[in-house]
Amino acid sequence: MGANGQLVTYISSEAYANIIASTIKEQEIMSLNPAVSNDFFLNKYVKENLADFTNLDKIIIDLSALKDLDEEVISALDGIRYLDGSMQIIIFAPNRREGDPLLTQIFQMGIYNIICSEDYQVIGKELAYCLTTGKGYKDAVAFKKESAERVVVKTEVRQTVNKILIGITCSQRRIGGSHNSIQLAATLRKKGYMVAVVECNEYHPVFEILRNEHHEKLLEDHFSIEGLDFYPFGEEALANALAKTYNFIICDFGCYEECDKVTYNKCHVRLILTGSCAWELDALNVHIFPFFTRESLKEACFLFLFADESRRKAILEGMEDLKTYFLEYGPDMFAPCFSAADQIFAEYLQEKIPEKKGFFRRKKGVKR
Repeated sequence: MGANGQLVTYISSEAYANIIASTIKEQEIMSLNPAVSNDFFLNKYVKENLADFTNLDKIIIDLSALKDLDEEVISALDGIRYLDGSMQIIIFAPNRREGDPLLTQIFQMGIYNIICSEDYQVIGKELAYCLTTGKGYKDAVAFKKESAERVVVKTEVRQTVNKILIGITCSQRRIGGSHNSIQLAATLRKKGYMVAVVECNEYHPVFEILRNEHHEKLLEDHFSIEGLDFYPFGEEALANALAKTYNFIICDFGCYEECDKVTYNKCHVRLILTGSCAWELDALNVHIFPFFTRESLKEACFLFLFADESRRKAILEGMEDLKTYFLEYGPDMFAPCFSAADQIFAEYLQEKIPEKKGFFRRKKGVKR
């Protein structure tokens, strides 16, 4: 331990790691297992490594390093405080200011060591004070209330859009159902939603292979990669996901010929993936169209893969009045590049708009 017998760890973005490390060293405090990353998932880390916090006296958390949503940050802080209520938590928020809703929540938790500055001299001075003396209620009272100029979501979409089931099936095997399911999940996650991916493909389960490749632990019934929760195939997989709070639950059903059609048909949004070559289009006629009524075909969304511009017009003519989209190929499974998401989920995905104070206030919302 350091000269004063304290032990601290920190989670920092690359931009502020040096100032945090040097300030800790100047106070003769020993640091243990710091994490420096611009893409850190705090909530996931806390859940998987609670035991690592037992011997710490202080933890510094740079919010600019986190990819967590605000509610996930609060959940992680709750977990840390539940484990050790005496641990001092220091919040560094270089890109936020007084009145920020997350900082207000943190203040309400009784965490007063909050630093908001991008000036390295100010950061060093305030961090040194937090590490030695520590801020009290009076020092942080400016964070007590949210700003009147706040950002709202039209119809509070992020609170009301909960547990929307998205079913993805394919006209044939090995066409990219799991690949595109994950890319859709990553796309929705990037927009700020909580997303789970449930493996509903009994015949060709791949999530365990994915988990092993990424060396992820199974947390009760799921594992997490890149901020997405994955539920491997099992009788209770979908029920377990439904028991938690997600905005969207993506169900990967695999090939339609083999899938659980009853569950698939219960999904709020039903997607059908198919190729665009002649033999792949035949699969629609054999494995899809005969099993759907005309009305159910109109409700489904057909997504064509690998369709170059020369074939798209003919495909659109053949599909007549059915919802038809074309997906661009993205080799990175976790890339948020599901190009048709804004069109398919337009009723769920709405832009944030500023709420302004005034005597005559009108709110306008724009659907994506």
